Amino acid sequence: MLDLEFIPLPSTNGIYGININGDIKRLKRGQGTNGSCLKVYCESNGYKRVRICLHGKTELRYIHRLLAEVFLDNPDDKPCVNHIDGNKLNNELINLEWVSYSENTQHAIKTGLHKIGEDCYNYKHGKYSRHTKGEQNV
Repeated sequence: MLDLEFIPLPSTNGIYGININGDIKRLKRGQGTNGSCLKVYCESNGYKRVRICLHGKTELRYIHRLLAEVFLDNPDDKPCVNHIDGNKLNNELINLEWVSYSENTQHAIKTGLHKIGEDCYNYKHGKYSRHTKGEQNV
């Protein structure tokens, strides 16, 4: 395995670092510091996450977002990180981009990740979202 440089994560005040492969480890002394990478969890929503401890509190952070914060420019200050190929497990930098909420939703619809109309779960079960006609059943 290559010895890849770990860049401090600004959102953790440099306590944790990330490399271009999405490996994360604690950089500063403290509980859990042993130089090994943190365990990655694949959540039920399909995204990879990691548990970090800041100020005595444990937080779950999306790896694709941490990668984008460190390695991808965001000159337009867009709020979302999109997986270009629609594969939530593919966190290669070439597959990530900063997008607006609207762009993210449009991409999800275009790639079939977000269902609308008759294909939508809420539509099939008598509940309507603001993306479909009708009012929500109570």
